[in-house]
Amino acid sequence: MLREKQESSEVAGVDVVVVGAGMAGLCAAWELMQQGLSVCVLEARERVGGRVKTSYGWRGGQYAEAGAEYVSTEHEAVAHYLDVFGISRVAVGRPYDRVQFLGKTTSFLRPKRGDLPKSVSQLLSGNFFSVDLEESCLMPLFGAIDAQSEEDAAERGGLLNVETALRLIEAYPEQVQYVRMRLIPFEGVELDAINALDLGQEGWPSDYHEELYRIEGGNQRLPDAFAESLGEQVILRAEVREIAQDQEGVSVSYLCDGETRTISGKAVILAVPALSLRTIQSDPAWPDALQKAIDRVAYGKVLKLNVQFARRFWEAAGWNGGLISDHPLCVWHATEQQQGESGILTFYVTGALVETVRQMDKEVLCTHLLSLVEPTLKADGEEILSVEVEDWTGDRWSGGGWAVYPVGSEETVFDGFLTKHGRCFLAGEHLASEFESTMEGALCSAQEVVEILLEKYWGGRNKE
Repeated sequence: MLREKQESSEVAGVDVVVVGAGMAGLCAAWELMQQGLSVCVLEARERVGGRVKTSYGWRGGQYAEAGAEYVSTEHEAVAHYLDVFGISRVAVGRPYDRVQFLGKTTSFLRPKRGDLPKSVSQLLSGNFFSVDLEESCLMPLFGAIDAQSEEDAAERGGLLNVETALRLIEAYPEQVQYVRMRLIPFEGVELDAINALDLGQEGWPSDYHEELYRIEGGNQRLPDAFAESLGEQVILRAEVREIAQDQEGVSVSYLCDGETRTISGKAVILAVPALSLRTIQSDPAWPDALQKAIDRVAYGKVLKLNVQFARRFWEAAGWNGGLISDHPLCVWHATEQQQGESGILTFYVTGALVETVRQMDKEVLCTHLLSLVEPTLKADGEEILSVEVEDWTGDRWSGGGWAVYPVGSEETVFDGFLTKHGRCFLAGEHLASEFESTMEGALCSAQEVVEILLEKYWGGRNKE
């Protein structure tokens, strides 16, 4: 049972205070508890999970992910904790079957070159994501900026955004649109906020055959399992306002049910999105480098619309319901492993399109998004049972889907978050050395900060 309020406002004490009951905070608290330490997790929301959120209660007992979606075979930390809690995962098929590009529909796996502009089709070596962006965009950019060496090219190219890079290499409009489809759904921001060097990064979605999974029963099951194990150590509706520290420990003040309360500890882990740190005061003040990082980080714009149709008309038509369009707007089947005649399609909106649609009423939004992909989806006339919207960009505690670092200053801002600040330690997907913007990244970050804390204050991990 989660503790929603304390009996009094008197100062309580634990070994470590954890701020945030998202995946990183829950994992850190659970790991510390396994080492025999006392913890308290303060969560501002009325639920645990942060940006992991499964939408339940659909007709027929179906569910869909309103937040984080997929688990990869490379996500070893997720797999580990699923095993710990006895939770299964299920393999999913490829997300996309169809592509809608410049008003035409083609196959994702076997695109019809005759339906695509020559400037794009001649670059394809296989599926629609098979264009080598490094060869077709990044290397020409290095030539355009007259780089004298690979190091010089990387340094100078790293100060440019993708929009500028495409202009410098005089890319055709359809090539620009193609790059938008490749990058914006996975970055959450427009091309002017994406580093040109990202054109040289490999991996999904380029590696389209990577095996993907979902957590059986919904991704929410993992944070719920952490929280159930932690029990009353998790306090909901607890908005942290101030953190004070001295040589003896930390004191965390938070607002809960209209009352200001305080809890003390030997250290505090701030496992919240970086934007939330802007609402927390620190005494002494945040170090300069950390404050600049807090001020400069942005978040990818993300909105998810889940639509339950009375029948799986896409399956009746012989395809999996997954498509990617050049708006860019992605669609995939959320209930492919679930029983029932009805089915839920997820409409995944990112970048500037989020700002265009996020103020719409959900029925109007649904109609609008369906119209954008209707030539491909062919959902016209199908009965809709229910619609739900999750606007992460408008979410008070997240401000978006994942951290986005400013072009040309990524390393500086990332290092700023690593700045030492006494007994305060940060964790979260924005601090993952790899697998950033994923559940895996959040878990790995939590594991790293736990190791640091244990070594610093308790002589290392108990091996027993």
